[in-house]
Amino acid sequence: MIDAIITRLKANAPLLGNRVEGAASLSAFLQNNVRPQHSPFAFVIAAGITTAGPLDSAVTLHRQTVTRAIEVCWVVDYAGSSAGGEAVAGIAAIETEIIAALTGFTPVAGQGAMRLTRSLLTDQEEGTFFFQTSFTFDDHLRITS
Repeated sequence: MIDAIITRLKANAPLLGNRVEGAASLSAFLQNNVRPQHSPFAFVIAAGITTAGPLDSAVTLHRQTVTRAIEVCWVVDYAGSSAGGEAVAGIAAIETEIIAALTGFTPVAGQGAMRLTRSLLTDQEEGTFFFQTSFTFDDHLRITS
């Protein structure tokens, strides 16, 4: 699922310049206290289940609808720019591309289409903006016992 979302962003968000990776890459950056060498850069993270519907059980089959969350964490570097003007001018365009690429996209057949839930600036420090654009989609658990 994450690979399908990364592929979709690489194909449909050209301002990211194919700089889209998964949670393991983000973890490596955080552990080493470094930032991506190129900007902008995005990381796609499975953020868990946000809601779960009622359980529908039969003798050996249990079904439940759940809503899964995906976070696209993206970084824009504006160091070296006078007041960040160049980076700030492109932020809305990057956000629009991410939203357009993923809203309505179905990462796995049989699951629901992705819905935008929010997009916001999460931090700003030392010449870098950090954003988080959040999506959800419905999935169905089918467990046999």
